[in-house]
Amino acid sequence: METFLTYCNTRQFLTNRWKGEIFSNAFYLSDAELKRWHVTRVQLEAMPKIKTVGVNKYNVVDVESIDISLVRPHGQPLTDLHSWMLERVCETELPEGVEVTPYWNSFIKHRSQFPTLFFTVDEFAGRVHTPISGMSRDLRPFLLLRNEKTCSLDVAQMQPTLLGTILKQAVGENSFSGAIDEGTDVYLMLQSTAKLASRDEAKKRFFQILFGKPNEEMAKLFDGANWIEWINKYKSTIEPRNPHGKEKTYSNLAWILQTLEVRVMSEIWRKLAENAIPFLTVHDEIICRQSDIDNVDTIFRNELSKHFQSFKINTK
Repeated sequence: METFLTYCNTRQFLTNRWKGEIFSNAFYLSDAELKRWHVTRVQLEAMPKIKTVGVNKYNVVDVESIDISLVRPHGQPLTDLHSWMLERVCETELPEGVEVTPYWNSFIKHRSQFPTLFFTVDEFAGRVHTPISGMSRDLRPFLLLRNEKTCSLDVAQMQPTLLGTILKQAVGENSFSGAIDEGTDVYLMLQSTAKLASRDEAKKRFFQILFGKPNEEMAKLFDGANWIEWINKYKSTIEPRNPHGKEKTYSNLAWILQTLEVRVMSEIWRKLAENAIPFLTVHDEIICRQSDIDNVDTIFRNELSKHFQSFKINTK
């Protein structure tokens, strides 16, 4: 049983990779995992060192040991492109003197023997999760790739831009898609409409409403627009392609937006790999060596122009 608790603590450690030493996020244990360990759900929840915090979600208390070798890779099988991207993740470093998390130290220690534990393609929409995507924004600027300094490019308002494309196909001309095509900052637009304190607050509010259960709040903010009716209907209908569609129909919009994001970004990833340009990814962001920035920018723009009438790339 001690080894099982070490396994649970390791799962908790990996789940809380972006939290440093703060183990606050619950980790999920599937029936398949319990079966592999010959532990029933009843036995698990009766263990003194296991705290139940949700449906099949737990915290471990008073267990210090961690053993990466006990954990198996999860998520979708890696494609050849994913494997190439994983190799690039393993070519990263942070300079000495930069304060890092225990998770980063674990990645550095185990990446040669257990690299696939640090690269996951999620089952929901195929998003790629790595130590880089889970890293604090404050740390990313210090990243080295093949011992060179890095910079990043990302798509401004990627999710709203994708939504604008979807809505144009679903309901035709509409105020939201029109605003996106005109290059409007929809977060600033929402900040003004809802009289919010900042753009960041407006962005947070936008996604809370967008990805939450169907409601009238967005309609009130945007004066009952027809595109909001479509969103609420879509979030109320079973989407057979959404892995969570039957239990959580409201996740349909998050699923389709993330799926399309991955589809667009995968074309960019593949083009970069074909040109032997090393890169790292954080969803709609590309991190590359400073010496490659011009080539990456050209490929980024060429591929995005195939999908969007209007877009903006931020460079840092």
